[in-house]
Amino acid sequence: MAPLAYWRLLARSVAMKLSISVVGTGRMGSALARALLRSGYRTTVWNRTKQKAEPLATLGATVAGSVLEAVNAAEIVIVNVSDYQATAAVLHDDAVASAIRGKLVVELTSGTPHGAREAAECLPSTEPAISMAQSWPRRISSAQMPGRY
Repeated sequence: MAPLAYWRLLARSVAMKLSISVVGTGRMGSALARALLRSGYRTTVWNRTKQKAEPLATLGATVAGSVLEAVNAAEIVIVNVSDYQATAAVLHDDAVASAIRGKLVVELTSGTPHGAREAAECLPSTEPAISMAQSWPRRISSAQMPGRY
């Protein structure tokens, strides 16, 4: 799938209000989940420490009991954990790898491009994964990502 196809899927999901799961509800993940809920998205959240995800339930989020449950609940999975080792730890599971097929995975974890590539190996090889670190340091052209810059 070409990069333009990822953005078309993302644009279609915005228009259709597809369900989104946020894996990792620290400061950034919680803020992101709250923004999604305010915008009317069906939002499922998961965190290694369940207590960090529970306050989002009062705002309308579904708190998943496992990463697999979170992945199964959404068409878009946003991974926002502490580092790429944590990403690998939560996604490196045969059931999760199977469930994530056909879904858009947005990786927001901090780290290096090398770490991003290693974390992407946890995903099925044919599935899209968007990572800011994966695109760095090469410049992404406007032909690859339409819009204003």
